[in-house]
Amino acid sequence: MVELGGFRRYFYELARHKESVIEEGHLMPDHVHKLLSIPPKYSVSNVVGYVKGKVPFISPES
Repeated sequence: MVELGGFRRYFYELARHKESVIEEGHLMPDHVHKLLSIPPKYSVSNVVGYVKGKVPFISPES
């Protein structure tokens, strides 16, 4: 079982790498909602692609 606190820290660290801030977020058993503040020098797709690419896939059977 994956610890949710670990996911939270991981998401905050990933956002920080792109100079972004997670303003609000919700971790659900099968998906995630995040509201990010992204500086103008980064595109939304750049930051979201970076975060999604770094988050490990956890199968429901885990």
